[in-house]
Amino acid sequence: MTRILHITSGHRPTDIRILQKECRALAEAGHDVALAAPDDGHHADTGPVRLIRVPPPRERLERFLGTPRRLLAIARREDADLYHLHDSELLPLARQLHRDGRRVVFDMHENLPKDVLVKHWIPRPFRRMAARCAAAGLRRCLDGVPVVFAERSYADDFRWAKPSCVVLNMPIVAPLLAAARQSAEHAPDRRLSSTRAIAYLGVVDEDHGSCVMLDAMGRLAHQGIATALECVGPITDAHHRELRDLAVRLGLADVRWHGYLPPNEAWRTTASGHVGLALLARRPNLAESYPTKLFEYMALGMPVIASDHPLYREVVDRFRCGLCVAPDDVEGLAQKLGWLLCHEHEARAMGRRGREAVLQHFRWENEARKLVDFYGDLLARPLHGTRIAGRAA
Repeated sequence: MTRILHITSGHRPTDIRILQKECRALAEAGHDVALAAPDDGHHADTGPVRLIRVPPPRERLERFLGTPRRLLAIARREDADLYHLHDSELLPLARQLHRDGRRVVFDMHENLPKDVLVKHWIPRPFRRMAARCAAAGLRRCLDGVPVVFAERSYADDFRWAKPSCVVLNMPIVAPLLAAARQSAEHAPDRRLSSTRAIAYLGVVDEDHGSCVMLDAMGRLAHQGIATALECVGPITDAHHRELRDLAVRLGLADVRWHGYLPPNEAWRTTASGHVGLALLARRPNLAESYPTKLFEYMALGMPVIASDHPLYREVVDRFRCGLCVAPDDVEGLAQKLGWLLCHEHEARAMGRRGREAVLQHFRWENEARKLVDFYGDLLARPLHGTRIAGRAA
């Protein structure tokens, strides 16, 4: 049985893409799969995947220096047939394992050079230089290393990465359908209430529309349209305080900040809403990447309001599953929210069309086959060199 080790320094052990999708798909294909990840202190049902917990980094510097060293030691001890790495700070580890004669795959979750251009902790005058350094570092560390791209746009930007495969982060449909049923059964009064609930799922910050959606709710309140917000996802303490203060100033009393919730609970809470929001800002890494939340809302049977980025609009317009708006257009968002909340029949039809689109076109099962086939091709190839430790090639 082929031994696979997935390694992450910056994701939870229960990360949906890494554990629930990729690791489980490979285990179901007959591989012996383990996952090394920082310990977040929560119980994780990893099923057939063996979990190796490492101490979580206490600060940013430790994540970039100490955690990769610990993970390299684990990788060498595990002596797997293939190593699958998930974080940019693990690029040197990928290079080292590759030089050791190991099979390595790097999973590109983000376009690092474009992401660096908008990192707030990098002084603006140095961002372009940092982006060029990031691009050079990627090329150096991934020379000869197979890459799994989470977005087609990444594959377009890194055509030199060979061999490669695009594995989109599409949703696993079954638990979303179950969450929608459970939400309807356990919270029927919420959906029938005169106060219409708006749902948001994902990272809560300004780049993901946190302030815009509250401002739009304030506009609706002035028009006599009562709305509530179910906001599910991680949020910093500072931004949480900022949003609570904004909600108070706008007179919004029915706003619930749930923070991070386990996936099934997060989907059930989200499904209690009437509309799902995906208002990602005009940032290259965001506008050129599918927001997984868009397809999760669709699978839950909810109409969506998404940013009018061409990639998003192509989905929303083709399947007539919602509306699009400029991500910073408060008045436009308020108008489109008001229309959907006041046209329940049309909104439900959008939700049904969105769910059918996911069932037909945007489900993880299609992507899992691509990943398993890619692994099959890689494992069939001879190693590029002789291992200097562990089992012989």
